[in-house]
Amino acid sequence: MANQGVDTLMRTGVDLHREGKPREAERMFRAVLQAVGEESNALSYLALIELERNAFDEAIDYAIRATTADNSNPAGFHHLGLAYQAREDFVNAANAFGRAVELAPGHLGALVMYARCLSRAGAVAIAAQAYRKLVSLSPRDPSVAFEAAVALQEAGATGEAGFLYCRCVISAPDMLEPWSNLALCDLSMEASLKFNARAHRLAPDNLMVASNFGNALAYIGMRQPAVALLSQVVDAAPFDPRAHFNLGAAYGAADPGHAMVYYAMSAALAPQFANPWINIGGQLVRDRAFYQAARSYLRGMWTDFLNDRGRTNAALALMYAGEIEGPAVLFADSMSLRRASAFWPFLQDSVPPVPDDLSFHVTNALKLRHDAEQLRYLKAKGLIGDELASAADIFDEIRGEIEAVHGDATVNMPKNVVERIGGVYNRVTYHRRTPVIEGSAISTGFDRDEVNRAYAVPPGVTVVDGLLTSQALEELRAFCLESTMWFDISHNFTDAGRGYLGANVIDGFSCPLLFQIAEEMRKALPDIFRDYPLMQMWAYKGDQQLQALGAHADAAAVNVNFWITPDEANLDPETGGLTVWTAEAPADWDFSKFNSDASAMQALIDAPGVRRIDVPHKQNRALIFNSDLIHGSQPTSFAPGYENRRINVTMLFGTRDRDWQRLSA
Repeated sequence: MANQGVDTLMRTGVDLHREGKPREAERMFRAVLQAVGEESNALSYLALIELERNAFDEAIDYAIRATTADNSNPAGFHHLGLAYQAREDFVNAANAFGRAVELAPGHLGALVMYARCLSRAGAVAIAAQAYRKLVSLSPRDPSVAFEAAVALQEAGATGEAGFLYCRCVISAPDMLEPWSNLALCDLSMEASLKFNARAHRLAPDNLMVASNFGNALAYIGMRQPAVALLSQVVDAAPFDPRAHFNLGAAYGAADPGHAMVYYAMSAALAPQFANPWINIGGQLVRDRAFYQAARSYLRGMWTDFLNDRGRTNAALALMYAGEIEGPAVLFADSMSLRRASAFWPFLQDSVPPVPDDLSFHVTNALKLRHDAEQLRYLKAKGLIGDELASAADIFDEIRGEIEAVHGDATVNMPKNVVERIGGVYNRVTYHRRTPVIEGSAISTGFDRDEVNRAYAVPPGVTVVDGLLTSQALEELRAFCLESTMWFDISHNFTDAGRGYLGANVIDGFSCPLLFQIAEEMRKALPDIFRDYPLMQMWAYKGDQQLQALGAHADAAAVNVNFWITPDEANLDPETGGLTVWTAEAPADWDFSKFNSDASAMQALIDAPGVRRIDVPHKQNRALIFNSDLIHGSQPTSFAPGYENRRINVTMLFGTRDRDWQRLSA
């Protein structure tokens, strides 16, 4: 048949399809195939006809034949995308729509479908890019702006999302969804409350909007109106577990009886819903029912296994209860979700992707030098293989590059640097097994009665030399030297903090021996520790030269600091320890105040009558003091070498106001 005849068949088929006559159109397109073989446009229309019949497999087959016959035909890829989308195969649908967009960049329909399928496939960052392009091509369409804003909000670009929501409400001020979603953007609480209130005025009977407004009111402490509004939601939706949970959260610690009732109802309605179990655990902790709290947290963990809140809080609850093995196991399990590598907790073929957490993306020369030294130390002891030990050379290379430009300053690592070391940097590659030791971890070589008496003299400061047994000291020192857990460089953002590397109980500084030491210390010195549980624990490892850290206080009842580095490493035995002033941080100061307001802190320690107590570094020396007392580290000068780095351990017991109502998980 001549080309003119084929063209006539195609036009006729297109017209018949447009007129709603698919059977007649199908005959025309099949006639084209019979005349000239695999013709892309005819195959593409046959795919569309099968799609309209819900014959998705046949539609996919025709669309694939159309794109094979002509891989530059955007219609074939568009129809292939529609067929995959109908089958809810959003990955293949996005790939097909993406090719259609490449071939026809101005085709809004293909771009819309491409962006939607990317979102459904979980590729939120790429979807956000597609929506940005869509908005640029259709800037005045409020429905396009709204859909793009939702995608950008999901991708974390809340500033852009807020801008587009504002564009929507300007174009359509009575459109509910933009007002409601604006309230969920990363805005000030005042703005969020305002947008929630506007959405509630537009749709007073909309339960989702009412819930969001009630939650916002509760967040800023307007408990009574929040409870009133969320009670209406519960009355309207008595079988909605989230409604009961929100009302329980609005009651909160201020009315724990009502809070627990609604948390329990939420858990009963949806046992697989993790949040009520977590909040029940928090209230049980405040009631000092630590074992019951741990069970509730663990129930929350098992309902949402990859959510770390239940696991970490259960570990903390068991730590408060004085347990030894349980917290260590749960903290290690928690850390494996956040810090796993190809080498720990077990050898694996692939490396988990680098998380967005800041600690994986910032570094400095001092931190990289430490990490390289630690890997070489582990290699020399035969604890790691060549593959991991070679990372030390890469750390040294990157350290040189950063040092040449930035000196010792802490910087964001460029993407190419993250790619070079992301499989190892600030991940656990070796974590030393350090179980409890037989017998006692706390030495009997110091006068316990004298230590208790010294602490009883206000303001409460005492020194213990020889705190640990020799075996406990040796094991703890090995744990700190070998375990790759020194992730915290938060002090390094100021000049005074350069060279301090931290490890905390939630992120690696956890083993049965540490919990054994804490529990035995409480039993050995009951007049000091009373019934105060261990509530926090960390360690710092220092560079060779360190400046003194500023004065601060810690939110606890009793503070224990002890040092484990040998005395020979300290080049100045008169310093390297801790200074305590006999001035207490006022009871109404919060954590931020007594850790960041340097001028207020200085005024307290300069006040008349305040004494300064200097306790120099000594291996196995502990300084135990009332944690309200203002204190700060001393400058240090230690010998070069990895094993000579100063390591101090801090354990905090009880809460600052000695009241467990403040302990909320």
